[in-house]
Amino acid sequence: AYDGYSCFVPFPHIYSVPYPSSIHWPISNIDPIASRFPYENRTILISFIGNVRKHSSSSLRKRIHDVLVQYNCSSIYCHLEGATHGDHLLQKGNSVFCLEPGGDSPSRKSISDSIAFGCIPVTFGYATAQQYSDFWNSDMRVDISIRDMMHGPDTFLLDYLKAIANNKTLLTSKRRALDKVKKRFTYSTFADHNDAVDIILDLVHRHASHLDCASSWRKSPSTFFSSPRLSR
Repeated sequence: AYDGYSCFVPFPHIYSVPYPSSIHWPISNIDPIASRFPYENRTILISFIGNVRKHSSSSLRKRIHDVLVQYNCSSIYCHLEGATHGDHLLQKGNSVFCLEPGGDSPSRKSISDSIAFGCIPVTFGYATAQQYSDFWNSDMRVDISIRDMMHGPDTFLLDYLKAIANNKTLLTSKRRALDKVKKRFTYSTFADHNDAVDIILDLVHRHASHLDCASSWRKSPSTFFSSPRLSR
């Protein structure tokens, strides 16, 4: 199980694919969320949506939950029991930063939803940050050390994210970088380019070009695995 502290060991033949988000890119190729949740209208500084009891990384999640409750601030949103998935998505669309601690694995579906709704992901630990190294980079997220989160002062998280939010140049830069990768974390409902399926096929294709089976891959990639893109 993933405990949040474990070292991230790279596996050169494994590619991680984002969880499907709740948003599918439309055939019009226009961001379906941006106009409904403009950046300038967001009133929540920090959102955390997640269970604090059922994961092997629960100590980190509990720490996050506890410090957010201590802030007692109207610009903080913490997961509420009984809230619907739709409620959570609305909160993401109204938030500047979305906290994304790992679950049973370094990643979670919430990351894809946060990106789709333009909420800057905040990761904890190297493993989560590097989970999708071919899909994103630190320009569009915030990476926080687990040790800083677990052992730093209670005000650390709020002070750290406030400093970024108050630096308008840095905040705008992260949002622009986020806009550029939004589509890479979604799964289109039609044959499309640059969505998650397209990216992973390109990665496998490039990897196959270095193997003996490269020529067979180019002729018939469907013999290697079944893909939603190839069946569309």
